[in-house]
Amino acid sequence: MAGRIHVGLVRHLPVFLRANLAGGLVWATVVALLGYLGAASYRYLERELGIGEWALLTVVGVAVALRTWRVRRRRPEFGGGERGGRAG
Repeated sequence: MAGRIHVGLVRHLPVFLRANLAGGLVWATVVALLGYLGAASYRYLERELGIGEWALLTVVGVAVALRTWRVRRRRPEFGGGERGGRAG
């Protein structure tokens, strides 16, 4: 059985490698563009609104903390949900 799987994988390896290369190129391009545009947007906000680096970082940190708290509160494995606490 393992021999058949291996032959099947080897036969499709060139297709996989081409698709993997294309996906990697697309991913790298999108991430680089998002980083470039994000930095430009940050500089614009800082210049136009006078928002300092620490103020913007604080707002983002509070937003992430609130989101994390809300998600954890709803999951039973973190003590929330219908049971009202951990079973033990």
